[in-house]
Amino acid sequence: MRRNYLLSFLLIITSPLAIISQYCTLAGPSSANDSNIGSVSLTGETTSISYTGCPGVIGLEDQTTQVADVIAGNTYSVDLVYGTCGGSYGNAAEVWIDFNGNQNFDANESIGTWVGTPTSPSVTNTFTVPSNALDGTHRIRVMQQEGGALPLDPCGTFIWGSVTDFSITISGGSSCLPVSGLSTDGFSADSVFFSWSAGGIETEWFVEWGPQGFTPGTGTSYATTVPK
Repeated sequence: MRRNYLLSFLLIITSPLAIISQYCTLAGPSSANDSNIGSVSLTGETTSISYTGCPGVIGLEDQTTQVADVIAGNTYSVDLVYGTCGGSYGNAAEVWIDFNGNQNFDANESIGTWVGTPTSPSVTNTFTVPSNALDGTHRIRVMQQEGGALPLDPCGTFIWGSVTDFSITISGGSSCLPVSGLSTDGFSADSVFFSWSAGGIETEWFVEWGPQGFTPGTGTSYATTVPK
């Protein structure tokens, strides 16, 4: 469903409970040998992630039943061991958390990187959950790619390495998610027509606009409710 409205200097539109996409699940290695994540540990408020790797897994290893609960604005640490289930070669590694809940691992959601030869080094990535992170359960992705170069592609495929997904449940953040398919449909001297695609269940949208580069929360806002 698409809605058209006339407003000046549109910059931000959010809608509660929208679903934008699905996590890419075809990422990861085509071989279960050699480089592999040795361990992942994240202590949440009441639940934690504790994972030990090997034997290696082809493709994406789904460990999303392991969940750490966190609170927006608080700081946490992920402890990792980049290891091997076989030979030891040069690697690159990266960790992402889908804070905005759009089911993509965006570049600004990377919480840590590493390069080197995996002789079981211990690495700690400390992160602060954004205050506007989307409440709910989302994914953490840990990728180790043999012969890779930073920044890694969180949806990338390769021969040796590993990709493992865990879950993180966020509370105390935001209940609004950006809509999808935002486009401009025409301009005039002081206004712009725009449209977007809803996720299919929401009935209210919040629009904020201001000069280019303005800080979200400081612009002019408008809410519109459209019956189903």
